[in-house]
Amino acid sequence: MNLVVSKKLDCRWMYTPLAVVHLYFAFREMRSGEIIELLINNEESHADVQSWSRMTGNPILQVRDKQEHLSLFVQKK
Repeated sequence: MNLVVSKKLDCRWMYTPLAVVHLYFAFREMRSGEIIELLINNEESHADVQSWSRMTGNPILQVRDKQEHLSLFVQKK
């Protein structure tokens, strides 16, 4: 799937729940339908973003597992 990313947010090395906090503020500046690529490198942040996605209805379109981090592609509803 070829995704058009509007914004990239590097949250590697951030402790939970900071990735979700940064994602929330980034989404405030985005329009509906835009996609953000979120870089994280721990399972706790991944779980937090998944929970936030379910609660807000902003879908995680794709997860790419890189060797040193995960790239989550989240679309603003």
